Amino acid sequence: MASSGEGVGRVDLDRVVCLDDLERAAGRVMDRQDFDYFAGGAETESTLRANASAFADVTLWPRVLVDVRDVDTSTSAPAIGLGRKLRTPLLVAPVAMQSMAHPDGERAAVRACASRGVPYCAAQQATTSVERIARACEGGGIGDGGGARMWFQLYVRCVLYTGSHTTAIAWAATAALARRAALAGATAIVVTVDAPTLGRRERDVRNGFKMRDGLKLANVDHGGGNDSDSDSSDAAQKRIAKRVGDRDASLTWSSLIPWLKSIVPALPIILKGVMTREDAALAVAHGVDGVWVSNHGGRQLDGAPSTLRALAEVVAGVNDGRNGNATSNVVPVVFDGGVRRGSDVLKALALGADVVAIGRPVAWGLACGGEAGVRKAIDVLTEELESSMRLAGVTSARDAREKGIARAAWTSPSPRAPTSKL
Repeated sequence: MASSGEGVGRVDLDRVVCLDDLERAAGRVMDRQDFDYFAGGAETESTLRANASAFADVTLWPRVLVDVRDVDTSTSAPAIGLGRKLRTPLLVAPVAMQSMAHPDGERAAVRACASRGVPYCAAQQATTSVERIARACEGGGIGDGGGARMWFQLYVRCVLYTGSHTTAIAWAATAALARRAALAGATAIVVTVDAPTLGRRERDVRNGFKMRDGLKLANVDHGGGNDSDSDSSDAAQKRIAKRVGDRDASLTWSSLIPWLKSIVPALPIILKGVMTREDAALAVAHGVDGVWVSNHGGRQLDGAPSTLRALAEVVAGVNDGRNGNATSNVVPVVFDGGVRRGSDVLKALALGADVVAIGRPVAWGLACGGEAGVRKAIDVLTEELESSMRLAGVTSARDAREKGIARAAWTSPSPRAPTSKL
């Protein structure tokens, strides 16, 4: 099987009809260990599968005789750095080590995002520095010249490199990285809170995964060699602690949020990995600016529910938190997990998401065609979303929510139940 680099340009993107085509093509041109790194989940991968299958349990109840000549796919969320209207509700989620999929990696992905007006969340574990990612998206027209260009994902660490440093020093290094991202041009900090330790990703263990020679974790790597945080074996965990630092498992609401706001006071703070109504309410009560519904793509806790099933609970929790805080602003909800169709995007929007993020399809696009492959993934989803909106008889995300067109099997609403907008 060809390596990722050798596979570049070998896929005829004109023959790609849907994102499943892109994934199958990526599987043909990537090394098995690289493909499995992006494709795999934790343990039995039950949560990974649930993320995708949950969309089949949500039906779209179309409204007819609606003028749908003009549908509006745009969105805005000023509270999380998306002040100007974005052309689509799509966002690229943080995906580590994108240079394993294509030599230009993160730079190719962010250029594609810039060309399509889609915000890009840079991963802390990127193979390209945050500064180079920021330069790659300059002048790209994201948000029609005024919206967010780049977010930055952050893990909070408790140990650095050799393991001899204190938690305080590790937190200082984390703070320095957040400030570095802000200086580079990040417009929001996304703190991943669902990974106090790494999930056990059995595909990586079986493959004896190691990062490709010549690659490094550009934002945090102070060591040599080709190890990475993707190898879930015990030996790899020790190497990871030496290279990038262990994630801090002692974090609490009272310790994390005030500290984050103190180090980058000008930037919105978004918590990624919120899955329950209770935690969503706590997030709002503690003053976060955005909540991201995510289970890490099924790569952390195997057996966790699908993100689509959690979405309505999290939206309710955000409302609970706002109702309990008279000074609370609107707190947008970002959603990811198993999105492969424009109708999936519509379902998430109708159930309360403000922004819908994709991760693995970006890796497949990179593997199949670099920047052009990522553009293809974005274009397919956008075109499918527009078509689904017309067929469902809605003209905007707000219209979809107000008409109640999405109904989940796990809530079992009556087909004759009145909708909120007639």
